[in-house]
Amino acid sequence: MNLGVAITGEKHVDAALRDFPKVARRKAIRQTTRDVVKLIVLPSARDFATEETGRLSRSLRVRVAKGARGRRLPRHIIGHSVVWTDDRAYYGSFQELGTKHIDDPAKFLRYGLYKNAHLLRSATIRLIKPRIAAVASELRSKR
Repeated sequence: MNLGVAITGEKHVDAALRDFPKVARRKAIRQTTRDVVKLIVLPSARDFATEETGRLSRSLRVRVAKGARGRRLPRHIIGHSVVWTDDRAYYGSFQELGTKHIDDPAKFLRYGLYKNAHLLRSATIRLIKPRIAAVASELRSKR
């Protein structure tokens, strides 16, 4: 199950990135999306996680999103996901998705993403501008 928020239609960002080679463009976008997920979605998911022992919220990390059965995402998609890295591998998915014994799952990852969807666009635009300048200076220094 893939949940996500797409950010499209920013003409000044598209124009600035259009001049970069494909590798540099993907690098700028990947680093920015990772920073935004760490800044906004991860703390919110930790707030919504169940707090019996606190192990689940402490184990949440930002990782590169994978497709079905661990395959890479399609080439035009850059994604990051918040995952749990605890010993008890299924506890996080039980809390997020539920089981036959948990009728009302916590959905802490979905709440963390969708409650802050309005902030993701502005934070991405704010953080990508310095990243574009850094990638541009890196490209100039390589020449």
